[in-house]
Amino acid sequence: MFFGSATNVLDITCAGFASLIILLANIEIGTSYSLLIYFVVGTLSFILLPDKFCAVCYIGFIGWYPIAKNYIERIKSNIAAWTVKIILFNISLALIISASVFILSDNEFKTPWIIIAGVVISNVAFVLFDIALTRLISLYYFKYRNRFKKFFG
Repeated sequence: MFFGSATNVLDITCAGFASLIILLANIEIGTSYSLLIYFVVGTLSFILLPDKFCAVCYIGFIGWYPIAKNYIERIKSNIAAWTVKIILFNISLALIISASVFILSDNEFKTPWIIIAGVVISNVAFVLFDIALTRLISLYYFKYRNRFKKFFG
């Protein structure tokens, strides 16, 4: 997270990699510990990082989504699950943009065209992120879980 905050280029990418730790914790040791990791990383990121946008993205969506994904995908209908995912993402995106404008005083989101383009591109990136998470979960379960099992007990 610090690397992404320091470079201002890989901030969302580093937050996405940090969410993989929560994904593994959620699979191996349960939701309560993964929520604890989310809160600790989010709090420390917001306190310690020089650029807060990375922390806002992590706290606003990227950090808690692997936990929520586990519960959302229990919905029987694939269309209903994707609808819930996209609605949750867009609510989180609105909160992230609002926090960036009003709390962090970020001037990038001042014009409506930038906001509209950002929302469209973010929704496409979210769908790709969700598909990548699903494939990483499958890869972990079928190929790497036995190797990591010794670390989780």
